[in-house]
Parts: sequence; C-alpha cells; structure tokens
Amino acid sequence: MRKDSQFKKLELVADDYVGNADPVVELLARRKALLQRPVLVRETLTERAP
Repeated sequence: MRKDSQFKKLELVADDYVGNADPVVELLARRKALLQRPVLVRETLTERAP
C-alpha cells in the first residue's frame, strides 16, 4: 500500500499506519484502490493445530 502512487497522491504518511491495524482497515475500506492484494486473517499461528 505504501508504495502505491495513490498513497503518495493522497499525501498519506506511512508512519501513521505502522503498528496499528485499525487505521489501515479504515483507510482500505474508504480507498479500495490502495488494496494491492486481498488479505484474509482467519487465525493466529498459535491457534493452529500441530
């Protein structure tokens, strides 16, 4: 997302989106063109069965 020309065009600051998923999700919900790949998180690594 940070390397996208739209990110630069909108004058977004990458540091505003590092370490906190909520602003990223909100931004991608508003600006779907910034989503370069679909992302789906279903479980964490610690929840996986061996």
